[in-house]
Amino acid sequence: PGGAACNGSAATGLVPGSEWVQAGRVVRVARCPPGHILVRDEPAPGLDQCVMCPPGTYSGEAAVYPGPLVSRLASTASSLCGSCPEGTKCAGGSELLPPDIEIRPAGPAGAARKAAAGCVRKMAVCGTMQQAEPLSFTIVDNLRRPLLNISYILREATKTSAGYARVAEGLSGSRSYTLEVSASLIGIHILEILVDAQELPTSPFLLEVVERQCEAGSLRKADQHGTCVCSEQSFDVAGRCVPASTLLPAIILPALAVLALATAVYVRHAARASDIRTIAFAELTYSDPKEVLGRGSYGVVFRAEYRGTPVAVKRLLPANAPPAKAGFSNSLLRRNSDEFAPGRGSSNLRLPL
Repeated sequence: PGGAACNGSAATGLVPGSEWVQAGRVVRVARCPPGHILVRDEPAPGLDQCVMCPPGTYSGEAAVYPGPLVSRLASTASSLCGSCPEGTKCAGGSELLPPDIEIRPAGPAGAARKAAAGCVRKMAVCGTMQQAEPLSFTIVDNLRRPLLNISYILREATKTSAGYARVAEGLSGSRSYTLEVSASLIGIHILEILVDAQELPTSPFLLEVVERQCEAGSLRKADQHGTCVCSEQSFDVAGRCVPASTLLPAIILPALAVLALATAVYVRHAARASDIRTIAFAELTYSDPKEVLGRGSYGVVFRAEYRGTPVAVKRLLPANAPPAKAGFSNSLLRRNSDEFAPGRGSSNLRLPL
């Protein structure tokens, strides 16, 4: 067979790990090791062989006849090899190598985030984080090159930010770096990774930003920028969020009490301003003789004092009294003043306060 060497009495496979069996007067291939495709065509035993998967493809299991990894022709055997797994390089056969640049989300311990296994595929979600919470990435240069200039560009819906990676602390050389990004807008954003100003072949990636979870029980909710503010059902009082159900009664009830008190004071003041008081006749003090300030058809106005305050006192004429005439003397008024009083010892005179 083309895939074996014969010494006259036995056949040895050219590919280490392959197995061959006697089938009548010929030797046929029965098994090929992982990374190979078994080629076997029943009418042509001389073409039996194990074909290794070429670079860029991969096969992780052994090929056994009969089975899915068996090809009739060597020229088409590679079509049965699998694609190189994400995040790896395939040198051919079953060998998997890490990518030249390996990127893995590695946020701080306890950070509320959901991280992918790694950033290995273009336009795939590379990591998930909360608003305004930084997400760290570990970047490993598997080629162990000198210091690299690794940078990023983060494109959010309304803004673009950029930054650089730093050499990972505690690691010698320049083979490992730490990159930290942060975003505030909720949604899916584009993250580009560049090495020495050249974008990685697998870039850009997607970065998912979810709503920030504020402290439990604080009545705070993240706004569009990721800042924890009091929710719509609460108010900020000295740095604490107080429920509206507690705060509003504390404000409204005292306000209503103050309003009621102010209303009562106003009503009382208005009532006193228009109040007419009945005073004792004896509290009025007149000059002797009484000083007339004026007279009319229905009465005479005298000057007097009430508790030291000058006042004007109008005494009504009796209904059957003749109208006061010009020249009506003060003495006549003085003599007849008692006639105008409604009663002795008291007065129904109404004086404004």
